[in-house]
Amino acid sequence: QSLMEEMLLRSISDPITGEIMLDAVNTPTGHVFSRRVILKCLEEKQENPLTRAKLEEKDLTPNLHIRQCAEEYQKMKQENDYIDELKLKLLQEWDSENDLIEIEKIEKLKLQEHIISAYNTEKQKSGGEEMEMQYHGTTVESISGIRTTGFKIPATSQRAGDKEGNLRFGLGIYTTESLKKATTYGNKTIIICRVIVRNVMELSESHEMMTPDEAHCKGYESVLCNFRGNEPSERAFYSPNLLLPEYIVHFKLVGKDNLDLPEQMPSTDIPVLVQFLRSTEQHKSLALKYLADCFRDNQAESMIILKSLRAEYYSAITNALEGTNEQLILLALRALWNGSFGHRQSQYDILVYIKPTLIIGHISSHTESIQYRTLGVLVNLCHLEVENHKKIVSAEPDLGNIFINKTISALRKNNDDLAFKFLSCLANIASTGVLKLHHRTLDRVVEKLIFSPEKPVSEKVTQAAYHLCSNIISEGKVDQEWLTQGFQPRVGQR
Repeated sequence: QSLMEEMLLRSISDPITGEIMLDAVNTPTGHVFSRRVILKCLEEKQENPLTRAKLEEKDLTPNLHIRQCAEEYQKMKQENDYIDELKLKLLQEWDSENDLIEIEKIEKLKLQEHIISAYNTEKQKSGGEEMEMQYHGTTVESISGIRTTGFKIPATSQRAGDKEGNLRFGLGIYTTESLKKATTYGNKTIIICRVIVRNVMELSESHEMMTPDEAHCKGYESVLCNFRGNEPSERAFYSPNLLLPEYIVHFKLVGKDNLDLPEQMPSTDIPVLVQFLRSTEQHKSLALKYLADCFRDNQAESMIILKSLRAEYYSAITNALEGTNEQLILLALRALWNGSFGHRQSQYDILVYIKPTLIIGHISSHTESIQYRTLGVLVNLCHLEVENHKKIVSAEPDLGNIFINKTISALRKNNDDLAFKFLSCLANIASTGVLKLHHRTLDRVVEKLIFSPEKPVSEKVTQAAYHLCSNIISEGKVDQEWLTQGFQPRVGQR
């Protein structure tokens, strides 16, 4: 099938630009071009760009067959693109903690014309509202009937397939806005449909004896039930012409550990990425590594990807940071680090979707590589945005003391590079005036990092400590008494 599509695409593509030839024209020599492209070529030179034979605009004739094929191909591509988007939407909408939904196939229903006509007639009547993306759970056996006759009012109130119990609102056609709820009615099959909502009876509990005649006598065409508690609402329609089935979704529910996913992350495939991010730690690791590399190598493309799966991405990051798997934590921090570098929208999103304390907490990790990555993320977040500084400082009021303790701890381990990064990050946060350090903390900076009598400190650490003190002083975030009696005399003695 892919080979046939490739051959079709080649036959309807312009030989010069490769664009789809919706305005295809023939030349006397049998070549086919897009009219727009060949006319642009003829403006420069009156010749066939492929053969150099003389050619004028009057020699061009429409190629109706190619035009028709191009239009059909474009419609097919648009439909396929929409189905891909629909698949992604369904995966993102799924909210079960115990299992995942695996979309096996989505197909557009080809309905008899009379079904569409009957729906459009109802749609033109006044007082109705059309709603899209309503889910109707059904069985595989019922699909063939729906294809030819559309929806039908059931003959009995018994639930379809092997489901136990009666229909909750009698003899009607049921839809819901909840994908998860629709799967409880269907047997591996869901229909996505449009519905016309008009003359609605609102209920808060079941009414199993309802019939279409009873509903119509009371002036109602459908029921909306908003159940108590967290159960999603559902609708029952008592006229089949109020529903238009559009797509069939074939699915199966699988446990997270049993999801049939490849061992390696394939090339960019948004639905697969969603499943990877929601699956096991192994698959999350593959997805986060893939995204971290993508952020590093092609930030423009990666931001487009991230826009499609923002909720899943940040949920996976949060789960990783809350866990104990150090490898997964490192990958999550690496993805945040690469994704936030120089990208303000990403920096903003991180502090919207992730609690700052969850990031700051990894400063206290016993693993230096996690500390490095955490500092990298914080530096990126605090690069230019003052609001980010405020969010971080307000999330951890003792931030300054924590950083100074970690700096001194790093120096004791002879890790000047890590100490320098702690001080530089803190100095950066202090530069906007949102950080205030207690004078005792500043005394430790001066005594341990600038004028240390115990052990000489490297020049870059000393400079970073000076930078921190300078920012604190210039922003007026220090007691004047400490400044005149504690800091300045020691600088003078030095």
